[in-house]
Amino acid sequence: MKSLRFAAIAACALVALAQGAWAACPSSTLTIPFQTAAETAGTGNLTDSAGNAWSYSAPAVPAGTSFGVPVTLTPATCGTPPGGPTLVNKASCTSASGPICRTPPVDMTGAKLIVVATSYGTGAVFTGPTDSSSNAYALGVTTSGTASAFLTCDYVFAPTVTNAMTFSGNFSSGGALSYGAISAAGFSAAGSSLDQKNSANSGATGTATSQLPGSITPTQPNELVVACLGLSPSAAGGSSSGVAIGSGYTIDGVANATYGVTEGAALAHLVQGTAAATDPTFNWTTGMYGMAGVLSFH
Repeated sequence: MKSLRFAAIAACALVALAQGAWAACPSSTLTIPFQTAAETAGTGNLTDSAGNAWSYSAPAVPAGTSFGVPVTLTPATCGTPPGGPTLVNKASCTSASGPICRTPPVDMTGAKLIVVATSYGTGAVFTGPTDSSSNAYALGVTTSGTASAFLTCDYVFAPTVTNAMTFSGNFSSGGALSYGAISAAGFSAAGSSLDQKNSANSGATGTATSQLPGSITPTQPNELVVACLGLSPSAAGGSSSGVAIGSGYTIDGVANATYGVTEGAALAHLVQGTAAATDPTFNWTTGMYGMAGVLSFH
């Protein structure tokens, strides 16, 4: 086993080495200074000042020598800064008052990832969400509960953001309203790529009061997982309320649905510790068509 003196020397060097290391799982080599006593071979773990865990394997060396020690950032802390991604802000809207849904302005300063859930009906030629900073969104998942109800979940990394940002969608085609809704959320430090995704819907069941997006298993620990929901009332008087989600997820925003007026949309998120399968259940109070998706990021 390596001496405590060796561990102390290596830990001091790791403070500088670890800065900016969250985006990958790098290996590096530390040069241990001149030794005044012999060191035995051994392995161990060190933690730097940022909370990252590093493993090392060191050779046996005689007194009076210097040596290089390979160190690797362990997967348990790879890809996410200590504490994990956090919600920066959220915004929702419906097109109840016209063909265009536009959220109130919100401060997205600090957002490194924005996810937008969009629910809309027949008649829309929907090409993706837009925002006041003209970011270009990538499609995560899309699903349709019926021939007249649709959900898309889109995202953008490293977005241009402002302290008064709006999100919008145009839900009209040929003069026909299509009852759109948007729920958007911005997150800090969410990695740089989409990892896993899935989606599911209630099909022809217009009386559903719950919906799962389908299971995914993130490939790395500490990933941000975002669940999206779309709702479409199937009968007069139908209106969504009490939207909730289980499995430790936090609801980030809800745009409630009303029959003949607007579809509904919602977002929720979870920062996983240990990577594991996840398939959260959305619930609401009034029977309607349900559509859900889930995305994980690292």
